[in-house]
Amino acid sequence: MALFRNRLSGGGVYLFDEPEAALSPVLQIECLQSVREAEKRGDAQFVIATHSPFVMAYPGATLLHLTPFGLMKRPFQQTEHFQVLSECYKAPEDFMNTIFDE
Repeated sequence: MALFRNRLSGGGVYLFDEPEAALSPVLQIECLQSVREAEKRGDAQFVIATHSPFVMAYPGATLLHLTPFGLMKRPFQQTEHFQVLSECYKAPEDFMNTIFDE
């Protein structure tokens, strides 16, 4: 989190590879708030590789999915990560029974 708090001073292009990997959901939100502050200053751009639906849902983000045919735009609701988590959150017990064939 120190990187997000202290290094996003703007004036650049930031490339992140799964910056949320070690962060709790609450800290992922804090990370996104830092990105938003840098974005609002108008002099920063972000390219982020992620599996986090929180990060994928960032307002105005363009999601690109790597396919055998190249990069394709995809709404975050159509990503596998969003769909799996949605199913789990809708009915956790049913979801767990399904994945364990019970």
